[in-house]
Amino acid sequence: MSKGSVRSEFSLEELLNVTREAAEGSFFTNDNKGYELHYSGRHYRRLREIMHLVARASTKPGNLLDIGTTQFTFMLKKQTPHKIFTVDYTSGFRQRCADHDIAFETHDVTAPALPFGGARFDVIVFTEVFEHLLANPVRIFTKLKSMLTENGFLVFGTPNLASIQKRILLLLNRPILDWPTWEVGDEDIHGHGHNRIYVRRELEAFMKKAGLTVTSAGYSMSMDFAEPGAGVALNAAKLLLLGPKLLVPSFRWGIHMVAQNRNAR
Repeated sequence: MSKGSVRSEFSLEELLNVTREAAEGSFFTNDNKGYELHYSGRHYRRLREIMHLVARASTKPGNLLDIGTTQFTFMLKKQTPHKIFTVDYTSGFRQRCADHDIAFETHDVTAPALPFGGARFDVIVFTEVFEHLLANPVRIFTKLKSMLTENGFLVFGTPNLASIQKRILLLLNRPILDWPTWEVGDEDIHGHGHNRIYVRRELEAFMKKAGLTVTSAGYSMSMDFAEPGAGVALNAAKLLLLGPKLLVPSFRWGIHMVAQNRNAR
């Protein structure tokens, strides 16, 4: 299929409707519809950027695996012609996926075993998951490479350790993780909090070591703008830091990358 076969644009209202139309239960991240709606509002720009990368990576109709089930999984079902598969650390989304003809498995991506009987995928979406893991990064990317078809694509996203916010926090001797595992409450059923974040060059090195070819890598400002309900002080700080981020890309919030499996084995 051509790039145009994936509908890369969608409105915030379309994203919110994914949650509004869902039956009670199995919401991201703590079985709470209100939180899932709030998350969609905060992450709308980021999810649009990821959908554009999925469109670029979709060279033909095939199988797409989304690692870490969220409401975006259901947008992928709506926006692409792919057969959608998804894995998650917990089983909370199982019924919701079944209701939408999305293949679901509970799976620990840090374990050696492969999901779906070792099936291979034309596109793997692996965003906002890597920072939750405690595992050898090269082993994770090596596993993902083994799950891709020849010339298949990995769409990847994670927070940026080198962002200006993180640099300031380090200078102040303050914690840099947004949502650390040790602050995850018992009501959060979806998995771990954040454990580690990275800079772009080490991510590129991890992928290269795993045998993947990085085809694009850039910094994302999708979470750098003012947010409704975030508070005056936080939004003022975000606005103040926009100028430096426009001038120095590595100061930006996130890292988005695409890598290809050009040497299948």
